[in-house]
Parts: sequence; C-alpha cells; structure tokens
Amino acid sequence: MVKKNNDVHSKGKNPKTTKDESKMVIPRKTGYFNFLKIKGHEMKKQKIVDKVDTKTKKEIANMWQKLDATQKAEYDSKTPSTNASNKGCLKISTRCSPKDIKDTINVLSDEKKAAIEEMGFVSLLEMKCGKLSHSLCHFLVDKLDPAESSIVLHGKTFKISVDDFVRIMGVKDGGEEVHFTGSMDDQDIVNMRNSFLGGKKLLKNNELKQIMVGTEEASDFFKVGFVMFALCTLLCPTTSVYVNLKYLLPLRDSKAIARKNWASYSLRFLLDSVRSFKENNQVYIGGCLLFLQLFYLDAIAHGSVLVDRSVLPLTVWGKVETEKMKKWLQKKGGFESDKVVVMKTEYGGLGDDAKTMTHFAEELSSIKKDVATLVATVARMDKSLSKIMSELSSRNEEKERTLRTPCPH
Repeated sequence: MVKKNNDVHSKGKNPKTTKDESKMVIPRKTGYFNFLKIKGHEMKKQKIVDKVDTKTKKEIANMWQKLDATQKAEYDSKTPSTNASNKGCLKISTRCSPKDIKDTINVLSDEKKAAIEEMGFVSLLEMKCGKLSHSLCHFLVDKLDPAESSIVLHGKTFKISVDDFVRIMGVKDGGEEVHFTGSMDDQDIVNMRNSFLGGKKLLKNNELKQIMVGTEEASDFFKVGFVMFALCTLLCPTTSVYVNLKYLLPLRDSKAIARKNWASYSLRFLLDSVRSFKENNQVYIGGCLLFLQLFYLDAIAHGSVLVDRSVLPLTVWGKVETEKMKKWLQKKGGFESDKVVVMKTEYGGLGDDAKTMTHFAEELSSIKKDVATLVATVARMDKSLSKIMSELSSRNEEKERTLRTPCPH
C-alpha cells in the first residue's frame, strides 16, 4: 500500500465551494475563448495593449457580455487561426510545461533522482528545454496528420513512430501496455487517492508538484506521484489544470512502472489529442508538444546551430539553441521555406531517405572541397609571403653594405 507522507499537504483551508466540485466541471463555451483569443490578438496588433493581462481579459469579457446570442454563435465555429497570416503569431494554448518538470527535478534530492532513473525516466533528469516555442508548435500541429501519424516539413512527409518518441524523448517501452483496468473504488486505489487529495475533491498539477517536493523520502508514494506529475505536465497533459487520478490504476504497483509502454502510450495520446483539437475547434490542446518541437529541430539537416546528434535531442535543445535556429529559419524564409533541408534520423542511425542523404553527402563533399581549396590557398600565400620576406631581407642587406662602403674623395 502506498503510504501518505504526513508533511506534504498544506494546512491551509480548502477553497470555498457552494456545490460539490465534482459536479461543477462545466467548461466555458468554445466561442468565448475564441473571442478572447481573437480580440486579444487584435488589441496587441493595433498597439492598444502591450500584452493581454488580467485587466485586458476583463475588458474583453465585458465586450463578450454585450454581444447578443447570434453574434456569440459566430465565434463557436471560428478558431483563432482562421486568418492564415496569423498562424505563426497566435500562441497555442497547452498545459505541456517542460519548465515545471525541469524546475521540480532541480530541487529533488539525489535519492529521489535515483528513483526516477530506476523507473525508466532518466532522460528527464537531463532535460535542457524549459519553454515551448508556441509559434513553432502552432505550425507543427497544423502540419501533423494524426490519422496517418505523419507530418509535412518543408515539403517532405515524415512518418512518426514510437521509435521516434524513444529517440527524441528517451522515454521507452517496457513491454506491458498501459491499461486502466480495475475500479477507482478498489480499496487500494481509494487509499492512494485520499493520500494525494488530503481531504480535497480535486488536485491541481501545481499542488501535486508541491507534494512531490515536500515528500521527504523516495517512497512508493513519491514514485507514483512523480510519474503522475510527469504524465500530466509533459508526456500526456490534458486540457485541464487538474491531475487525472485515473492514472492511479496503471500505477498501483510502483515496482511495475518501468515495465509499462510509456512511449507508445504518450505518442498515441498526442495523436488523439491533436485529432480532437482539430475536429472540435478546441482552444487548448493536449499531448506532448515538446516531442513535436524536438522532432522538427532534429530533422533540420544543417543550420546555424551545431548540436551533438549522438545524444538525445531532449538533452541538447535548450532555449538558446532553439532561438538561434528560429532566427536562421527566418533568414531562410520561415517554417514553410523550401530552402531548408530536412532529414529523419532513425532509432538505429541515419534514415534511408536516399534523396536527402545524397543531398547531404553532396553538401558535405562540397564543404570538404572548399576546405581543401582554402588550405591550398593559405599554403600559396605562405610561400609568397616567404619569398617577399626573403627579397626584403636581401634588399636590406644590400642597403646596409652600401651605407658601410666609404665614399671616394
């Protein structure tokens, strides 16, 4: 049984509610969020505001209240990206937060980090990326075909597989499917749920983060909690701020965590989330958008950023590297440019895309020839310089002899 740590829950009062919170999960209509997104972008574009802060959101909410039912209905079918020119400008809304995972791990004890490694999530300990590039993620989601598990990058179509998720994220399959069998009313599940909730009805992601940091030992309680936190904030985030406590079902045996197929489950979750996002015109999108971002950066055959491709992209691409690459891409014409060469690295090595590999080989050969030419040029210049120095030396010696020779009277 997973035991609760007595000191991990705050002693403050729970937020006041007038009704059972479990019966109050009534999401606001998509139309309002689309209106908020569109108006916020318009106000920034027109220089009315510098950013859409709380005050601005209240102003937009007042505008929304003044619309009649017909006007509001118009925004139900709209999405913030209806204007193609705005696709790269508007932020995509997601709960995927690499920074939360990174910040949490940074303050954990060595004992807890060892437990994370033992469960098969060692790559998260070395994660470099802190924040997502929302403009890039918006573009990638648009280009991803979840039904075919493929994505179009700079005119080329790439299939995305579980091996890609393993290669990019370092999260592997252990052999057992992630099943949600059993009941949330099973006594061991009830006990675990109560340990995390601490008397509350629901648990927010940031509250779970505080619990993980506050837990003193790397116990089963910590192990289950950390994996839930990793799933809800990075690998399989939903559109909600609340922890999906149903993960307690596949996590009920902490010793079996490393044996689960987390890579397959995470990729499938991403594809399902993108499909739902596109079909239902949602504002928030679930799934591991960090994987898409890293998949794209890793696919660029060459650019302004030199990275070690022998290690996990998760541990290579940080904020600095990503921003440098984005600036280079802008000079090349942007995310849609046909001047950018892309190639796919397979799990066991380079891919078999013959045309791309041939192009890459030709580029490398051309660079080698340029280097050889430069070396030869430098050698010739060195030889010429030596000759000039020798001539100058001879002239100086001749001049000195002339000066020493006495003049005839």
